Amino acid sequence: MKIIYAGNRSFALSSLGPKIKNELCIFALKNSFLERYAKSQEYEFYQFSTKDSLHELLDKVKHRTLFISCGVPFKINVEKFPLIAFVNIHPSLLPNLKGRDPAIGLLLKGGDLGITIHQMTMDIDSGYILWQSNPIKVDREMNIKDIYSLSFILEKKAGEELASQLISIGIDNFINKYLSNILSSKNKNTHKGSYFNRPKNYGFYKDIYSNEELIKHIKSASLYNYGTKARIVGDSHESEIIIDSCYLIKNNINKYLRIFENKAQIQSCTNILLYVLEDRISILRNNQIILINIRNKITFQYQYDKNNIIYLKECLI
Repeated sequence: MKIIYAGNRSFALSSLGPKIKNELCIFALKNSFLERYAKSQEYEFYQFSTKDSLHELLDKVKHRTLFISCGVPFKINVEKFPLIAFVNIHPSLLPNLKGRDPAIGLLLKGGDLGITIHQMTMDIDSGYILWQSNPIKVDREMNIKDIYSLSFILEKKAGEELASQLISIGIDNFINKYLSNILSSKNKNTHKGSYFNRPKNYGFYKDIYSNEELIKHIKSASLYNYGTKARIVGDSHESEIIIDSCYLIKNNINKYLRIFENKAQIQSCTNILLYVLEDRISILRNNQIILINIRNKITFQYQYDKNNIIYLKECLI
């Protein structure tokens, strides 16, 4: 065994593994996609669930080895393992969007989509860059599912690139080149760049968001295990919802509101619901109309009237 592939994702392994399978061992995060893939493909693999359990596996490495990280959720003390050449596949175009949640940061902060293969150092996502994919412009209609899907495809290409380098110069030469610090001596400006980690209020609707910020937030949180939590509140109803997506109506707002009674009263409100039916909500917010798709269907039908005003409100954390 000369190569360890570790983490929670298998996309790079699917293109890398078949070419170097006899040299490969898998360290899989417990209950991860990588663990299931390793079992299905009959790879030799070991399971870890904590930083300490991963370090225990690394302590058993007694000869020069290449470690390829793809979704390892812990910072590894790479200086503790001088026989291991650590390489990471990171889902952003470094040095931009270092950290655990670059896909979310890309939608909230902007930038181009891409993948980086880099040397791992004690500084997070700051080692010498071995390869980067070509940048992809993020279209305004994309959400987090699109970003992750494209990143997974690019990770497969990263696996192809690693396989090409390893076959071209040889696994031993690749490891020796890394461990002799030839790569790190070429390092330039890797400490610069931006970081993004998920904020504490991520996944919660906030009244302080502008409409543009709200739409970006909802797009970035639309994965099944997140979604943006909010409340529907009125005199006769209160329920918690999970917002999956939203869209801004660009037509003339006055023409849109003309069909509702008490137009003047409506326009004086913000976050007011115009109608609700099953999984679709329309709200007037900051003088714009937003259409919202929710994950949990509403059990009542609501159309705006002056005696039963319902609002979209923050969900208490």
